[in-house]
Amino acid sequence: TAAIISGIAKLKCDGLENVLPGVTMELCLGYKVVAKTLESSTVKSEKYLLRFKALTSLLEMAVLNREAAVDVIREDLMKSIAEFLASDAFLDNEDCWSYISSAKVAMTCIGHFPDESIDALCKANQLHLRLVKLLNEASQSSVDPQVLKNAIEEDPMALAIPSKIGIVFDLLAEMCRKETVLRDLTTLEPRQSGNEIPLFIQLVLKAPSSTKIADPVHFAGAMRCIRPLLMNPDLQRRYGKYMVNELDLLEKGNKIIGYVTTKHFKVLYKNAERHLYFQNYAGSSSGKMRDATSTVMDLPLATNPFMHEVLVEAVNFLKVFSSLATDEPKDLFNMVSQQFNELGRDSILFNLLKVPSTAVQEAVMRALVDSRLEELDEDEIGQLMLMLNPEVCASEERLLGAVLDCLRGFLEKDGEAADHFRTNHTKSVILQSLRVLATNSARNTFGNLDEEAQKLRLSEKCLSVLTAASYQPMLRKHLRGPVAKDFTRIIKDHEMMDSWHATDICVELTWTGRHSDLLLSCLNPASPTCLRNDRKQAFRVFNRIADVMAGVRDDPEKELPISAEQRAAGEALMWNSTLMRKEANLLDDHAYEDQLEQQLIFFSFSGIERMVHFLEIPKKGAEDDEAKSADENFLRKSDRTIVVELQRKAKDWLQNLMEEAKDLHHTIRQDKKADVEREDPEMAEIDDVTVQEIGNTGETLLREVYSTLAHHHIAEKPDRGDRAEDKAAAAVLAASTALSEVEKTVGRASEGGGEAASLLDDLFKRAQTSSDKLWVPDTCPSSTPSMAARLQTTDHFFVPGSDGVVAPSFFLAAALRTIYAALTLPTTEAVSKVVNFRLKNTMMQLRLVLLLEKCGSYVDGNVAAKLMVILGSVLKLQPDQSRLEPESNNWDHCIGLVIAAGLAGRCMAILTPFMRRLGRDTELSVEQLVLAVEAVGLINTIARAVQHLHVKADPEVQKKVRQAMILHLVPLPTVKAVFLLLLYDMQVNTTSVHGKTITGNLVYKTIRWQRTHQLCVDTIARLIHMAPDIRYEAMELILQYKVMGRNQVHNSFLGDLLDRKETLRLESAMQLLLNAENGDDSERVLQLVWVDLAQETDKSMFASFSKSEEGARLLALTNKRVIVMGKSRHGASKRPCGICPPESFCPVGPNKESAFPLTELTRIICNSDPQLLVLGHIAKTATGALQGEKFLKVIFNQRDSRREFKERLTALSGTNSENRIPVVMDMLVGKTVKRKTTSRIVCTTWAFRESEDEAQGERLSYFVLTELNFFEFKADFDSWLPESENNTEFYASEDDYQGGESDNDELINTINSQAKSKFSQQIIEAAKSARSELFVHERRDREDPSLGERALLRGSRRYQPPPNEWLIQGLGINSHGVGCDTIWDELTPEQIQTDIEERNKAKILSEQKFYQIHGAPKEEQALHERKVIKTAQKAIVTQLFKCPVINLKEVTFEHGELPIVHLGFHPAGGAKEMVTIRFMDDATRERWRRYLQFILFKQSDSQTQWSRGTGEAPGADGRSVRPRSTASAKFFGGD
Repeated sequence: TAAIISGIAKLKCDGLENVLPGVTMELCLGYKVVAKTLESSTVKSEKYLLRFKALTSLLEMAVLNREAAVDVIREDLMKSIAEFLASDAFLDNEDCWSYISSAKVAMTCIGHFPDESIDALCKANQLHLRLVKLLNEASQSSVDPQVLKNAIEEDPMALAIPSKIGIVFDLLAEMCRKETVLRDLTTLEPRQSGNEIPLFIQLVLKAPSSTKIADPVHFAGAMRCIRPLLMNPDLQRRYGKYMVNELDLLEKGNKIIGYVTTKHFKVLYKNAERHLYFQNYAGSSSGKMRDATSTVMDLPLATNPFMHEVLVEAVNFLKVFSSLATDEPKDLFNMVSQQFNELGRDSILFNLLKVPSTAVQEAVMRALVDSRLEELDEDEIGQLMLMLNPEVCASEERLLGAVLDCLRGFLEKDGEAADHFRTNHTKSVILQSLRVLATNSARNTFGNLDEEAQKLRLSEKCLSVLTAASYQPMLRKHLRGPVAKDFTRIIKDHEMMDSWHATDICVELTWTGRHSDLLLSCLNPASPTCLRNDRKQAFRVFNRIADVMAGVRDDPEKELPISAEQRAAGEALMWNSTLMRKEANLLDDHAYEDQLEQQLIFFSFSGIERMVHFLEIPKKGAEDDEAKSADENFLRKSDRTIVVELQRKAKDWLQNLMEEAKDLHHTIRQDKKADVEREDPEMAEIDDVTVQEIGNTGETLLREVYSTLAHHHIAEKPDRGDRAEDKAAAAVLAASTALSEVEKTVGRASEGGGEAASLLDDLFKRAQTSSDKLWVPDTCPSSTPSMAARLQTTDHFFVPGSDGVVAPSFFLAAALRTIYAALTLPTTEAVSKVVNFRLKNTMMQLRLVLLLEKCGSYVDGNVAAKLMVILGSVLKLQPDQSRLEPESNNWDHCIGLVIAAGLAGRCMAILTPFMRRLGRDTELSVEQLVLAVEAVGLINTIARAVQHLHVKADPEVQKKVRQAMILHLVPLPTVKAVFLLLLYDMQVNTTSVHGKTITGNLVYKTIRWQRTHQLCVDTIARLIHMAPDIRYEAMELILQYKVMGRNQVHNSFLGDLLDRKETLRLESAMQLLLNAENGDDSERVLQLVWVDLAQETDKSMFASFSKSEEGARLLALTNKRVIVMGKSRHGASKRPCGICPPESFCPVGPNKESAFPLTELTRIICNSDPQLLVLGHIAKTATGALQGEKFLKVIFNQRDSRREFKERLTALSGTNSENRIPVVMDMLVGKTVKRKTTSRIVCTTWAFRESEDEAQGERLSYFVLTELNFFEFKADFDSWLPESENNTEFYASEDDYQGGESDNDELINTINSQAKSKFSQQIIEAAKSARSELFVHERRDREDPSLGERALLRGSRRYQPPPNEWLIQGLGINSHGVGCDTIWDELTPEQIQTDIEERNKAKILSEQKFYQIHGAPKEEQALHERKVIKTAQKAIVTQLFKCPVINLKEVTFEHGELPIVHLGFHPAGGAKEMVTIRFMDDATRERWRRYLQFILFKQSDSQTQWSRGTGEAPGADGRSVRPRSTASAKFFGGD
């Protein structure tokens, strides 16, 4: 065995280090046995010594592998090593090589696992203390230097002890990494009594300070130990001066400098030569040492490795003082550093660059980083530049890396000399760095892992120089232009020359990579440097384009390289517009200007088309494989063929519909005469105003009652026979049937194209097979539906089993983010217009859909949801657009609606089997739920667009065509899917399927999906409004699920649904009233909303709403004015009474109480809550003189209505972005409430507080829920003031509360509990990082007010003409779309200018009225303004109720028609109080339900759990409230 081990140890073959880790445990066992044997033997056997030497040599080689080091630590070998190193073997020459190898094994393990290895060494026998004692013994027994010199010449083994001393110093230096070891070593008693200097410090200073003999090994080891002593602040203070004096560092005879100059170099080199011979000494008995002590004074000839170690440690020692020096003149380290400068440190360092050692040169480069640039002359800097020779990349990559690190340090330095260096040398540094990078990237290292690793390390060094320049605005100009000619070649070489799993060299993350033209050149198929569209390099380019367009800054705090997988994990997340906006605001001014330019260039020169075309290129080898597998009898469709066919199908369908509409007018006239007697006024659309009879009101009322109470309809549905609407539907049905037939001569499409080709076929098929029976119970309720392929996630960045092929969904996700950034975060409105213009092209829409189908999965990277968000944004009507002309722009908009309907319907169809389970046994994943919500959002956009479809002037024709179109775009199966999502949301997020206990799994899910309920209700209401023929089926579906399915459906939800539907009906009715009033349809209703408003007579909003029986009011926005309708004739009801005829505009009176034209609008002021809006408009006297401003203060009953209202109002407030009125934040209510609440606000709402005394009625209050307390405030708007023009801020959209920063892990882990793969874990980390960034931005905004000023400035800049507007002038973009007729179009330019001037004058008069003191100086004026605002803030809000959430013990949600919540507070030692809140709509109550669940769960401890139950709504005395005796859902707090 000994012979075998010795034989292996003598082998020097390649690959031995890879074999040894497999036998580490056997080597450890052998080491322990032999070490124990040698320790117990009085006479050491030569055989055991040779075996021990071989074992230590093999272990030294094995532990270079981390896995072998783990085995060494696990086998407790460190204990045996420590015992051996602390034994008498230290003073024995025979065990020299075994001793040195054992110490090297320990040091290598410390390098891999510092804490574990050091603990194991110290735990055994306090090794570090034993080694110091051994060093002390060796120093005391040392012989005269001359005697030792003679002995070395006679016997080389005399160098054994110095070699051991050196390796012990090295080991102690490694162990000093741990603070406890360093503390132990510096607390040892000194060598002599009365000396306060610890023994360890005296020993390490002995070798460098000795002038008798300079042993290189001893010197290098001691210098390694000195460095941690100097770097420790406490030891600096206590022993720094002693060490400096001992080494004469402040004297000209500096002992350290002498070893690297001619003074001590000769004797040092002689001893190094002796050590080299000793290392190669084979143990022969020849007594005399060969002549190996030649003197070397020429540095280029200094090849001795021991001398190289001395030089490296000496240079590192010099570096310590340079890095620790401060600007204080009397600072010790500064004084030493100045002394080194006077002795010519920099000259010495540059001279050492001649040494033929990469290690020495690297050390010099690291030291030069900390040197003073003032000390370097142009020749020395030129010498550095000459060292950046691209031709030596393959042989001297470590030296090049060190030079690059040095130059990077110079670029990052501060001071006048650094500025001079950057001014004169940055261009050459960047040019040389790029040359080195290009040459290095061209090295073909594929398959050679070692060479590849060295190559990538050098590339990273080059990249660090480029990024350092990228972070400095003044240097960025040097990174553009001809210097970047090799940019594309570098990325292409990385793709071709390196393995696919190699480290990413992210050259695109430099300032050069922010140039859109360079990035797009990487995607040019005609270029030889075009990347492959299935490799990570191309994905990185896509990701970079998206970052540039979105304004993502290059963060200097992020370490490069960032892997493509990490970037893909971030790309997979669904977009957060708030976070994206905050990120973009961090761009410095120079980067912002560049982003503006890059956005304009990119989108003006068809950047999106080029990205899409790149993705459409067939994958490498795909064409040949498909050709071999194709059937000869079939023709393969190309992607372009599929796109053209789909476009033709949609256009033909629309044309058929429009042609049929032309023939409807005559038919409708005839049908009306026959239908007068049997007209059903109960659910008839108000468009049918030609019917003057009252109708069967009794039957109408009964039907509404029975519908609400889940009874069947009294009468059968009328026979539809040959009615006009059925003729229209039949014609459309015939058209869709014909168009859905696929020609037999055309074969299957290309990869993924088959699914896209059937997109409209599936849509029309769903419309043809729709039945009136939407309630279809599960045939096998206990079975779990199979997962569709499009709903499965791969959880991999690289396609499993492929050779580095990237999943296509990540490319598409990056391309879609590029589009989304331009739509939502444009630097100028011109960019948004360009993108809208290009994406309205249905060819582009279909190409994106085709790319989606090729991804295979809809949920990977949320690509389908992201595409639907973009389609919804593009197809959404402009805020000032009141009608949709079908034939405009070659039918593009309507064709887009058909395409979007097909995509949304397909998504809902594959999700339906899972939603039908309503969360029982099967819950939708986060990605699937996002897909469902965005699909409904797209359907909502389609419904809103179809609602404004303009076919004929005849309202009857309009009605029939809209119904036929909406029922084919959104057929009944899709309608059912929308309702199933709503029902799923109700059941899953209201604890119905989570048991009776409110758990963390429930609450952390519920707060993420606040939008779902409101969106689904609004969508269903719009569908029922436009397709009245399905109103019975829709209501029956809801009631069937409630009764037969035993699902929780509140009557308040039904009431909210009917209210929304009736509001849309009243909107149609009001349009007819305006037509009759004006004699034409030039004034069109854009939006009609229910609001509560403060009366002019009462001023105080609180006073005006104390009479709740007056009910809400209707506020109308037309393309010409804002109209406030009269009070309701029938109290607070929002639905018709059933007695008034349809044309009576019931329940609201047809009179207009007040109105003002949009030309007189002066301000749009929003509060931080989603309901309050204040509109300022011009006030004039009876004679028409300008008086100032009047303010209309309204509270929207539905939170989603205000968002749409203010968007429309802003668009209508001017002719262009320059003179439109921006939305500003109200600084009174929001700020005052925030000051009164100490914790983070969770949600707010305006609602009614019901009194227990019926005589008192109810009052309108502002309710605030924070993380700790519940508040009720009264707002007295008699004290309200408009914000001063000096303090106006642009309005930021309200953010939804998503939990606190401490909830980060729980939120993300709850929604990704099934994530198992490495990539899915990276996605989780990306989600946590993104969520944490939101809170980081919040803190940054509070700490840095300039960020708010920057956002304000850039917000106004967005609406100004871009600097290079000529780029978009030739595209033919019409910013004033079809159907956007406003009041401004009727005015001349002179009249427009006059109106704008009057608007500004009115605001000035208000400023003077509220804030200014005539004739007062500026300082007094500012003081008065602050005083006025402070007074208003004190009076605007009054706190009526406050109680900690922890005292909330019971929450009750009534199931009645009104959305009511009862909160039972039980303060400790106080009386119980019941707070009853009536919300303005059911969706708001649902939001509060979820937030209450979340906060209550967070406030409760492990022993207190909230549970669900049913019962009657309680009162303050514990008895049920008399008017509310319906069954209610309750939350009970545990004791």
